[in-house]
Amino acid sequence: MKRKGINAFLIFYLHPFLPTSIYTFLCLSFLIFTQLSLAQTGNDGDSAVDPSNKNLKRLYKWQDFYINQSKKSYIPEKYSVKYSSCLGEVEQNIRAVRSKRLELAQNNTAQAEKEKFSFQFRDMDVDVSRLESPVYYAYEFSSWVFNLGISLLDLKKYSTPVVFTAEKIFTERLSGGLFLGYFNEKFRQYTNYPVDNNYFTSNKWNYKYNDGFIGARGSFHLLNPVSKLSFRKFDIYVTGLAGFNIVSNTIPFFDNEKYLDFGKYDEARKKGIVYGGFGGIRYMYDDMLGFYFEGGYANTAFASAGLTLRLLNKQDAASRMDAIVFKVKLLSSSRPLALTDPKLKGLTGVELYPDKNGFIYTTGNEPTLNGAEAVKESMIKFGFKKAEIVAFKNDEMISVKKAAKIQKKIEKETLKEELPGTK
Repeated sequence: MKRKGINAFLIFYLHPFLPTSIYTFLCLSFLIFTQLSLAQTGNDGDSAVDPSNKNLKRLYKWQDFYINQSKKSYIPEKYSVKYSSCLGEVEQNIRAVRSKRLELAQNNTAQAEKEKFSFQFRDMDVDVSRLESPVYYAYEFSSWVFNLGISLLDLKKYSTPVVFTAEKIFTERLSGGLFLGYFNEKFRQYTNYPVDNNYFTSNKWNYKYNDGFIGARGSFHLLNPVSKLSFRKFDIYVTGLAGFNIVSNTIPFFDNEKYLDFGKYDEARKKGIVYGGFGGIRYMYDDMLGFYFEGGYANTAFASAGLTLRLLNKQDAASRMDAIVFKVKLLSSSRPLALTDPKLKGLTGVELYPDKNGFIYTTGNEPTLNGAEAVKESMIKFGFKKAEIVAFKNDEMISVKKAAKIQKKIEKETLKEELPGTK
């Protein structure tokens, strides 16, 4: 931490003595270093356990992240293995921190009970989260991200560039793709237009060159689950790009060039190689739509802003299709109960779900209503006299009547696929 402070101090006070480009590079490097140093799963490398609230919350965020990633079928295998290992490490650290906190509270009975209740409630939340559909982050594996926006240039010389980018996310930090853009370049403006050159005078605000640029870009993404900005909603990144600007002249201006008293039009200013670097931030309004802003330098723009459209991995999209399951509700409570509570009669395989009145406890995971009826009868005999069937669609509770209707429709469509001649 001390080294980070020294680096920040040096960068701040070196600003007056460094060219802007070098200063910007140093700032971005410091930001990358800071973010990467946060991406640890333990206790910052210290041998002693840190029992602080800050560290425990940080570990909980990593635990939520790794559990969430484990539910995504499209995560590459090497990362799935890594996340599984990291989850074990994080949960081990959580147990160590909890043990330390209980040790510190052993002389304060009220504080110790408060800690135990907090741990129990957290564990129940984790159990529920394991059953829920995955959450999608602003930076999501294997997704395609498309940006459509406008850029800034000198409006006295150029029209507003329109920019389109497409990037695929390849790794935990890297994405890459292409960019396209278009703008017009105005010809040189003179105050002494020839009076007899009516065509030139009447069209002096038209454009001389059409510029279309294309190239490749790559981005390094900075945020992680413990960043101060929401990892689910925000994506901060640095981007480098290189390409080529293809210039064509606007007809009939060059045919008109021979009538000009001042000689020839200017050469196109932006033709040739396109290059630059930007820092960017993206905000995802939902899983598909977002907004972005990029600022920096390129010889075709100084900043860009617009809309983001994201396409999630097809494998995952398929996994999010309607899934109906029937369960048997055993009982409900206003406060969470431990799964070892006597009210559950020692039954294993019980699941906890929040509802508007508190919590419900269920058993069974039946694909059909008839199967759930059999489980219900069994639970009534076991002692749960008020057992009833409940239905879920994508881990959200819906009415049994609606679930049966959806399931009947799915079965009918499946039958049509198996028997093409069936109507």
